[in-house]
Amino acid sequence: MPQRTDYYLKQYSDTEEELTVFVVGTGYSLKLPDGSRESVVYFGMVKDSVFSKERGMLDWIRHNGLLFKGKNYHFDKYGIYRVRASRQEPAAGLPRWLVRDVLAKDVQDTDLLAWKEHYLTPKVIERQGVELTLNRDFGQYEGYLSKDGYECNVYLETADRGDEDVGRAGELYDDIVSRLAWWDEQARQYAAEKLLETANDWRDEEDPELTADDFTRRMTLTGFSVSSKGTLGLYSFFYSDDEMFAGHEIFCEGDTEHGFTDSSIQG
Repeated sequence: MPQRTDYYLKQYSDTEEELTVFVVGTGYSLKLPDGSRESVVYFGMVKDSVFSKERGMLDWIRHNGLLFKGKNYHFDKYGIYRVRASRQEPAAGLPRWLVRDVLAKDVQDTDLLAWKEHYLTPKVIERQGVELTLNRDFGQYEGYLSKDGYECNVYLETADRGDEDVGRAGELYDDIVSRLAWWDEQARQYAAEKLLETANDWRDEEDPELTADDFTRRMTLTGFSVSSKGTLGLYSFFYSDDEMFAGHEIFCEGDTEHGFTDSSIQG
């Protein structure tokens, strides 16, 4: 069960600092027993007159009671705001700041305006014959592969969300695209090992029991994603299930050190 609002409020410093940020994502809400923690994503900050490409979260806490207490801020996507905020200490993952007040919107900061223009400029590359478009909001290149009988979506995550460099993930992506039939076969076999019994539990009583060959033959590759974490390359393959799991997708995940490590149904 989620903690109460006091638990989250104690995570932030009492020290208030002035920040100017470029907001790139809106609408995150964590429901709590006595209120909620609202959040937006920023990417780009000016603090103490220094610009950085910091990505993090602006938070504010709302409390329920006889009356609804706590300020409710609204941030437009791709807006530039000056706020007074307190840093989460210690940071857990992305930097988080508790908004104490919004001092100004549509701030005309030279560095952040230039960064905003760059951020919103489309970037398209071609890699292994696939046209990939950078989605900076999600920190990944996205494209559609049509090759050797395959038709599927591809996602190539950048090395540092919002950056343009794919780092080690690029090498893994190249290998998967150039040997897609081999990777596809490995993923199918792994999924059958993990999910065949479950698929037979889901089948109608009048239907014959599925074999491993039946299971893998009914899977259709719909996409794959590639990313990296340190020296590891990470990959996920997505398949339609041909109604073996009532229309849920089959996921197969792994990394370059351990091979495939998990297969599940989602959606």
